[in-house]
Amino acid sequence: MGIKNKLPSPRVDIIISFGALFLLFFENICFGSQWTMMFYMAADNDLSGQAQIDIKELQKISGQPGVDIIVQIDSPSGAFRYKVLPQGTSILASLGQSNSGSPDALADFGSWAVKTYPAQKYLLALWDHGSGWSKYSKYVGYDQHLNDYLNVAGGELRSAVAEISSAAGQPLEIIVFDACLMQMAEVLMELEGMCRYAVGSEAPFPVEGMPYDQAWKKIDGNTPAESLVVRLVNSCSVYDNLGYQVTCSAVDIKRLSAASQNLKSLAGPLKRLPVSAFISSSAIPDSAVPDSVSCFFSWYSYDLSTMLDFIGNRIPDPEKTLVLDASRQFKNSVLIQSISGNDYQNASGVAAWYPKGKNNFESGIESYNNLKWTGLSGWDKILDQLIFQKDITAPVPQKVKMNQTAMGGRLAWETGYEPSGIELYQVRHSKALIIDFFDQAGTSDTSNWTRTGFVIIPKADGDTAYYSISGQMTSKKAIQFDSSGNIGFDTEGINGFVVLESSSDSSTGWDTLGIWNYFGEAQNKYCSSKIKNTTANIRISWNTSHSGWLYIDDIKVCHPDFDKTVKINNTFVPSFTLSSLSGLNGFYQIRVIDSLKNISSWSKETFYRSDTDILRAWPNPFKRNIYISFLPSKESVTEVKIFNILGQYVDRMSLLEKGNNNGKEERLYLWEPKVSIAEGVYIARLDSNTGIRLVKMIFIR
Repeated sequence: MGIKNKLPSPRVDIIISFGALFLLFFENICFGSQWTMMFYMAADNDLSGQAQIDIKELQKISGQPGVDIIVQIDSPSGAFRYKVLPQGTSILASLGQSNSGSPDALADFGSWAVKTYPAQKYLLALWDHGSGWSKYSKYVGYDQHLNDYLNVAGGELRSAVAEISSAAGQPLEIIVFDACLMQMAEVLMELEGMCRYAVGSEAPFPVEGMPYDQAWKKIDGNTPAESLVVRLVNSCSVYDNLGYQVTCSAVDIKRLSAASQNLKSLAGPLKRLPVSAFISSSAIPDSAVPDSVSCFFSWYSYDLSTMLDFIGNRIPDPEKTLVLDASRQFKNSVLIQSISGNDYQNASGVAAWYPKGKNNFESGIESYNNLKWTGLSGWDKILDQLIFQKDITAPVPQKVKMNQTAMGGRLAWETGYEPSGIELYQVRHSKALIIDFFDQAGTSDTSNWTRTGFVIIPKADGDTAYYSISGQMTSKKAIQFDSSGNIGFDTEGINGFVVLESSSDSSTGWDTLGIWNYFGEAQNKYCSSKIKNTTANIRISWNTSHSGWLYIDDIKVCHPDFDKTVKINNTFVPSFTLSSLSGLNGFYQIRVIDSLKNISSWSKETFYRSDTDILRAWPNPFKRNIYISFLPSKESVTEVKIFNILGQYVDRMSLLEKGNNNGKEERLYLWEPKVSIAEGVYIARLDSNTGIRLVKMIFIR
């Protein structure tokens, strides 16, 4: 049996004799170990070099009595199984190309290891990149070659660990997540009944990984599980001297389960309480309360206990006592934790999902409901109450008017609301049902971008929304990204595309990072890419044939001035300017969305006509009712009758109102077809002293 100090070349054929394997198996059956430690290293990605370093660290703690260390590594060279020994690695099997992102691969390794190296206690370490649970990604065990990973939300992690536990005939003592962001309630509850302790980080974790060689220098088969996890967590304090921002904790899974089930009882009391009277739904994100709730960039993951403390301390008793008691139970489920750096000093050891706003919640809740945590804790119901809280309806904007200007047209209205409570206005146009937003206060965010055709809306929950039918947005200055170089944003579009580009020097050209296309009905996409330089300009080109949104939440340049506050002008008169009114005849309506997410009804319609003596109908085709406007060139008496395609009289349109349009009287007519009227083509005929005009209308049910 060969001893190797490095990974073998894929061209080397490794032949393991049946006799050697039989002796290995016989040795473990007869003598056994008290601890079998299984390391599942998903290194078929950019971590392959670090894997070799970590295996050498495992050599330093190998060979101790009563402890077997078994490794399965999937690398660009192929997958291999080793027994780690002080003098090197003993090759047990060459598996060829494997998929470390498959639950079958993990289950096969773990089941094989516990049968071949039976022990009293088992430890499983999952070594890789990780993302916990979030709207965007939910995995560990990433295989870059096959673009696959162990999905948390899809149950793949749970099924693999369940198979290993079944093969062992007992729950595993310890699972170590040697990966980023995995110490989340959503992840840990997937292990309920199959694991005693889980060690991992709420935050991004250094590429160097867990310092096993420093934690477990003096252990043996008699070392209890509690001691192993305490030593491992304590050893992570070494990163404090290296300048890292790190959390690490050990969680008792049974205690976490009990705390989760207790949390479920809070959904009812919080639903009965008018939460919005005490706490804004947008107050949780780190931009609002950076000193009280730890946010773990960039997956909408927040420290669970401090989040509950934040909520509990802002609501009255008896709900306050219930929430704070739930927080204490989660803190008590943490056996020990270590924190390095200043960023996460308030962290308590377990994180949970808190989506930033309705869009993030709605796009993630379907897969979230598949988690065991969700069923146990009812956290989805609590999130729904916090995010969608509505105890009032925002007042409707009043006196909506459209005035023609030299630049085109200007909508103006009275707020119907104290301006400081308004988060945004929504403008609806009848012809294309275009939805747009107007930022009533202005923000420092906009100063760092040059824009063409974009409307920018900074939201209180941390997202910044950019709306456009088409346009381009470019950062004025090069952006300093962190070491990951990652840039991500949400989009929603119909029949169009968005292009993301970067450039270290925009005068020399641009590199395309990604192109995302939209076909047919409205599609939501999460767009993500890495830039080639850690300092670069960013350009976003956006084109949809109907309407679309960008939600940028993870690009730090979008929020460069956290210390600046937006000043509200209480005498502000809201308005919305259209660069051109050509082709935009029809009605406009305004509604308000306030900082508590209360939405008003649409305002009364205001109509705009840029021409005279022409009959206009909208929407056309129509399902329920249709409007016709007529702006006569001079005073006249008008009547509108409806005929079918055979010329038979069907109905008469009612005069809805007379209004003023740029100094001329405009007449608005309405037709609401009776139930007995069939769908089809109809003709509206307007008779006046200036002539007869016809317009074709298509009625569909």
